[in-house]
This record gives sequence, structure tokens and C-alpha cells, in this order.
Amino acid sequence: MGKRKSARIVFLSLALVGGGAVVMGLIQDYAPPWLFALSVALLLPALWVSYRKAWVDDLGDFGTPAEEILTDSERYRHAVELGKLTSLLRDPGFREGRFSLGYCKADVDAFLDRVLGYLERGTPPTSVYWITGKQFLWSGWQPGYRHEDVDQLLANVGRRVEWIIEQREG
Repeated sequence: MGKRKSARIVFLSLALVGGGAVVMGLIQDYAPPWLFALSVALLLPALWVSYRKAWVDDLGDFGTPAEEILTDSERYRHAVELGKLTSLLRDPGFREGRFSLGYCKADVDAFLDRVLGYLERGTPPTSVYWITGKQFLWSGWQPGYRHEDVDQLLANVGRRVEWIIEQREG
């Protein structure tokens, strides 16, 4: 984890928990109990948003390094390999997790669409580290994709993209 991401997590945690604790302490001492319950109910979504920003929706520590961006000539030269990857991503064949345990289907599908766009058109640029290290939300009430299947597919895609980048001339 990079320094920037760690600093952001610490700052958000201190700001939300510390500031929330002070405000809730004042509310608990001087306000009716229903107002304290309302402030707790409003703080929980704020903590959830900070968690999503820090861990789930993060696009990498410092963006995509220039050496990891596939050029049009590399896409043309490795068209067969990229075709195999895109067909794998279009129909991954994930199994559903038992007892609704698994990665949230909407998050996984959105991420696979982003990786497909990167492999086919090069936009938006995506780093290999971001592909292999992506974290998803767990599905709560609905069945989700088995995390082993998703992690295995992303590791395979990351290895293949890394191989294509290593074949670069010069």
C-alpha cells in the first residue's frame, strides 16, 4: 500500500471517528436520546463512503505508470493474446458463492468492463497492480460471485498483460 493511500485512510478515519465522537458526545450530554441515535445513523453512511473511497473505488496509488500503458502497436502485435483475454472477460463463467457469500456482482461486472475497455481501446489506462490487487465488496443479501474464481481470473489477466508489456521492444 502506498504512502498516499495510507495517509488518506488515517486522515479519513481520524476525521470521521474523532470528529464524530466529539459531536456525538456533545449531543449525548446536551440533547435528547433520539438526536444521538440520528447522529449515529448519519455517521455510519459517512464511514461507509470513506471505506469505499479508500479501499474499493481506488484506482491505484499514483495512477497508471506510463510504462504499463499498452500502445496501439502492441495491441496490434498481440491481437491474438488480447482476443483470448477479452473473450475470457466477456464470459468468465463465475460460480455463485454459497449462502450469498461472494463478491458483489455489480462491482465485479463494472470492473471487468473497465478492464475490457483498457484491453480493447486503451482507455482508461489501468495498471497491472490495480488489476491483480483489486478488492471488491462482499454481497450481502444476494448471491455473489465466488471470490476464488474472480481472484484467479484477475491474476491470470494480470500475468498475461504483464507478459505483453515485458515483450516491449527497447
